[in-house]
Amino acid sequence: MLAAVVSLDPIVHRLQEASVRGRTVFLVDHNGRLVAHWDTKNFVPGADVSSNSLVAQVRALPQELRNTETVRFTETDKKHPIEMIGTYSTFPEVNWAVIAQRSLDQAQTDTGVTELNRQALAFVIVVILSAILVGYFFAVGISGPIRGLAASSRAISRGEFHQRSPVRGASEISELAENFNKMAGDIEEYIERLKEAAEENRELFIGSIRMLAAAIDEKDPYTRGHSGRVAKYSALIGQELGLSTEELDKLRIAALLHDVGKIGVEDRVLKKPGSLTPEEFGLMKQHTVKGANIMRPVSQLKEMLPGIELHHEHMDGRGYPYGLQGQQIPVMARIIGVADTLDAMTTNRPYQTAMELDYAMDRIRALTGSKFDAVVVTALESAINAGKLRLSAVEVHV
Repeated sequence: MLAAVVSLDPIVHRLQEASVRGRTVFLVDHNGRLVAHWDTKNFVPGADVSSNSLVAQVRALPQELRNTETVRFTETDKKHPIEMIGTYSTFPEVNWAVIAQRSLDQAQTDTGVTELNRQALAFVIVVILSAILVGYFFAVGISGPIRGLAASSRAISRGEFHQRSPVRGASEISELAENFNKMAGDIEEYIERLKEAAEENRELFIGSIRMLAAAIDEKDPYTRGHSGRVAKYSALIGQELGLSTEELDKLRIAALLHDVGKIGVEDRVLKKPGSLTPEEFGLMKQHTVKGANIMRPVSQLKEMLPGIELHHEHMDGRGYPYGLQGQQIPVMARIIGVADTLDAMTTNRPYQTAMELDYAMDRIRALTGSKFDAVVVTALESAINAGKLRLSAVEVHV
């Protein structure tokens, strides 16, 4: 443990030299207690002088702030207010401040303001030199490295894993900084590996979804590439609606899987070249619920289930499987429903030949309000008018 004994006699002597022509100069700590005063007979160290206006201003400042300021204030002497002018200077190294004050009348008759500042500045220099002598080993040898270590810790907590702490100071602190830097390096390396693994897992996940969607589309040569195109059209509509990047990713995946339930529909129904009988259509309608049930055990697809299960619901409540209407239908399902219909109309099917885009849009507009959401249809038109949506009969990768 380090200890230092510093005599205040040189400081008191300097205070006495500075306290001339009605000027009073004294030294206080940040708590408003007297450290040294030129009048040693009437003022003792440790006395509370926080009632002084300048001392009160010093107490209100942050301890780490270095500041010098000249201000005017009023003191009361025998119930008579006296206009005063004074200067305070803080030096945070030892949490002290030097105060110099005199009456405004004396200052006006004596060009002492400039002298006051000069004396205060000179005194600050003297006290700073004393503070450096007292706090040298502590301020330089300990506080600097600890502050650097604390700053590095805060950076690590913000996710800035590249941050390192300077290695200097006492041997114990240097060892602590070295261990900290090693820990930060290990964390940074581990986080990078996690990011790489997460990206690989995501690519594997998306790739599996694409393969599953392609396998479903391959059951019927007329629907080859259908899921990819619906995902593409859905994403374009979602962009026009201002969906976030995360929402667009969920929308793409749901659109890719919207027909996954057809894996449970018999080929005689799925590939029938003519119109379906009511019984066959009932079997076909089951693909939405079957698809949701197939994907429900996959926790990562929980938020995509509405697009898979509800994309055949209509705004007027005449859709399936539950007869939802209006705002009961999630936005994701409303978007996929429009995109699914657009692709069905503009590609060759056993029951129809492909329609031109303009004609298909006329059909979709005619069903707005009853089958489709007007806001979603408007977003589709915006994408088409901006040239973002072009029809494609081949498989689209999203």
